[in-house]
Amino acid sequence: MTGQVKEKFGLTEIAEQIGQEPTKTGTAAVPAPVVIDQTRAETQGADKAYYESLENMLVTLPVSTLNSGGTNKFGETFVTPGTTRDRILEGEPLPASLLALDADAGAGNPVNPHKAPKSSTYVTADLFDEVRNATGPLAFSFGHYKLMPQPGAMPTVVKGPIAYPYNGLAATTAGQFRVVSFNVLNYFPVGVELDLSPVSQAEYNEKKARLADAIDDLLKRPDIVAVQEVYNLAVLQDLAATLGGYTAYLQEGNDSRSIDVGYLVKDGVSVANVRQFDRTTAGCDDSGRAYDRPPLAIDVTVAGEQFTIVNNHFKSKGGSGASGACQLQQANRLRDQVAALETAGREVIVLGDLNQFEFEPPLAALQTGSSLTNLWGSAPAEFRYSSHYQGALQTLDHVLVTDGLDDAVADFRYAPISTDYADRYLTNDGHKVADHNPAVLTLSFGAAQPEVPVTVSAQSRCIAGKAYVAVSARNDHTGPVGFEVESVFGAKSFTDVAAGASGYQSFATRQVSVAAGSVTVTATGTVGGQAATTVVTADYPAINCA
Repeated sequence: MTGQVKEKFGLTEIAEQIGQEPTKTGTAAVPAPVVIDQTRAETQGADKAYYESLENMLVTLPVSTLNSGGTNKFGETFVTPGTTRDRILEGEPLPASLLALDADAGAGNPVNPHKAPKSSTYVTADLFDEVRNATGPLAFSFGHYKLMPQPGAMPTVVKGPIAYPYNGLAATTAGQFRVVSFNVLNYFPVGVELDLSPVSQAEYNEKKARLADAIDDLLKRPDIVAVQEVYNLAVLQDLAATLGGYTAYLQEGNDSRSIDVGYLVKDGVSVANVRQFDRTTAGCDDSGRAYDRPPLAIDVTVAGEQFTIVNNHFKSKGGSGASGACQLQQANRLRDQVAALETAGREVIVLGDLNQFEFEPPLAALQTGSSLTNLWGSAPAEFRYSSHYQGALQTLDHVLVTDGLDDAVADFRYAPISTDYADRYLTNDGHKVADHNPAVLTLSFGAAQPEVPVTVSAQSRCIAGKAYVAVSARNDHTGPVGFEVESVFGAKSFTDVAAGASGYQSFATRQVSVAAGSVTVTATGTVGGQAATTVVTADYPAINCA
């Protein structure tokens, strides 16, 4: 063979001389594998000269440990030689000995590699599991050395301390209220293009069932789930129906792939005034707007406490978003919205996939000029991460609260159902259904008080050149309730409003224009045998009817 030795994407290869094909002279026996020396692997420099010397050779790794999470969605099992258990976190130097076991050798040659069946060399291993006697060629791709286990010669996996299924969350108790942020990864309907082919009915059914298991079983049915990467309201409503006892909320944004943010709200939770921030504002995101996925806000009333949740999905950290400049602009806009809410007397929870690490400028910007505090530092230290990438556990998903909610924070943690586990390829398993860990906030407001479930909306309208404020209050309870609607333009009472029915009042302002404002609805009824009162406010926009 005659050719030039060169590096292509980091892999050493021989580029054959044109017109001079190599000649096969026979078949040689496969040489015995070279045993990877743990000490040499750990002490090699940043250029990984030791691994370079073994590239394209048959090697054996006698024992290694998963310290970067479970086998990832690409079939990569990142390990370090030896038995030490120590999570590899973003911001820390990657160990020189880090390498991955790669499932490609048993994948066959699928038409669409994005939707290939499980590889026969997929290593089913979770965080801190041990992998023994992994043998195969040592390759290099995507910045890492990779040992390629061969069909029929799979390594042994020794289960470590991470329990499967995940059991790190207890159900909420009386007086507690749980809010979860969850990037659910491409929840698309049947027929929509995803990963080079349309979503099939079977794929859609499996995704829905696995999301339902994650929310219902692993996350213990939170009161509110703020979701990211949902295609439209219809699929979110379908998930709500599968779960039972939830209502879906979503508004379309500007994203070219039509991924949006939304909410699943448990029955009995009082919410109002669902609205987007800066949907049409010009800005730095790919659509030319401030946000491809505009923040979605919702007002919540719990045990007499009122606060606003703002669900976010900032610009991707890859590609044109790598510098973080756009995410910083988005953070500054969001911070200003929060500051305005605080000035109006509201407490705020900001959450979502912010596509920035906890130590980067956008997170600092959110906490400058508002009373927001990032709860990342209050999570259990060993679980402060929400994703894994290139062998490191990292945090892109965050929850921040204003200071009036500080005392109500009973617990904050990330539920590592995505990072810490390999995919079992089960059609109803919530582990690994997405590539982000849910961020779980549990609030405590003292003894639980019964609430009247009600949905309230307010709108500004022009009738015959005059401004009117229209208010609708819907009874979401199973029995009759009463409503007291109050505004600066008058009040209206409704008694014995039937389940599912609404009280409606249009207040005449007697003016050509009206400034933005809010109305208050007090709902009274009997819930669980106890008298209950719920107060909900709803905002209406300014309008000019001239």
